[in-house]
Amino acid sequence: RALVLDQNNQHVWQVYSWMKLLESNKMGFDRAAEKCLAINPYNPMYQGTIGFGYQCAGRYEEGLELMLQSIDLNPYYHWLLNVGLCLYHIHMGNYEEAAYWAKLINRSGLLWDPLLRLAVFGLLNEKEEAAYALKELLELKPNFHERATYIVGRFILAQELQNDILRGLSQAGVEITS
Repeated sequence: RALVLDQNNQHVWQVYSWMKLLESNKMGFDRAAEKCLAINPYNPMYQGTIGFGYQCAGRYEEGLELMLQSIDLNPYYHWLLNVGLCLYHIHMGNYEEAAYWAKLINRSGLLWDPLLRLAVFGLLNEKEEAAYALKELLELKPNFHERATYIVGRFILAQELQNDILRGLSQAGVEITS
């Protein structure tokens, strides 16, 4: 309805792009994200969040460029970019760097905070750090192992990135049943 009222509202296009991402509609996400950025390509809030979305959709280099531009324009960037940078480095196989960004997420109560730390620590074979992240994750979602594949797949459209995260979770001791 908001798009009917104002086709030039950047925030509406951002929200619409996230709706498409959550629907696992990559083409719809890409279209909405491009419309969002076309309105004002220099707004660091939208650069960063669309860059994060590009990470989830598997457009890694474009997403990285947007997130870095966003940080350059606003060094007090949104915490969500830490998630995007963590995802980028998981995809690239730079697990030490991914761990750095995962630790910066620092959002207690957000499932993706311990989930990404757990996956990265699993990929790095850091058992002690992984055990702590697993404890945090299970406090938030006690039956996580039953829904791990679904949860990871809700935001991450890129199959290879899903596989990397699930492999890390498995290496950290999560018995994934779904």
